[in-house]
Parts: sequence; C-alpha cells; structure tokens
Amino acid sequence: MLILISSVSVKFGIVSMMAGLMGVPLGSAVAQRLRLIDPTCDPLICGFALLTSTPFVYLALVVAEYNAAWCYFCVFAAQITINTTWSIVADMLLVSELDRV
Repeated sequence: MLILISSVSVKFGIVSMMAGLMGVPLGSAVAQRLRLIDPTCDPLICGFALLTSTPFVYLALVVAEYNAAWCYFCVFAAQITINTTWSIVADMLLVSELDRV
C-alpha cells in the first residue's frame, strides 16, 4: 500500500478528531458512573487509561512499517484512551481550586 506524505496529515487529523470526540465524553461518563461506587476513582481512571494507551502507541510505531490501516487503528485506540483523561483531569483541577477558596 503506497502512503503519500500529503495524505498522512489529513488522515491523522481525522483520526485525532474522531478519537477526541469519542474519548472525552467516554471519560466523563465512566467517571460519573464509577464515582457512585468510589468517590476517589478519578486518578485511578486516568492512570488506567494512560497505562492502556501505552501498548497501542507501541503497536502503532511497530506496525507503521507494514500496514497503514492498522497503524491508524492503533493511533485511534491510543488517542481514545488518552483523551478519556481530559475531562477527568479538568474536573480534578476545578475541585482542588474550589477547595482552596
């Protein structure tokens, strides 16, 4: 499969955008549900998401040489798991600032 350099940025941008649109609400929904069980679950969710993204980043780097579609899939999976932390980290920062006031 021939990969053109000019098409990589567009495809990567689409993959990143879709992962962001799916990952941020996913993180918020997971945190809201798990807070009912454990009110201090936010750092655990973030840590788990970041640990989960690591193999996908590694696989994306390894399979990029062989198959572009699998590389984009691994990047997508890694970015979804990384993007799940965005809303949770923002919530943790806001709560810590409100506690100071």
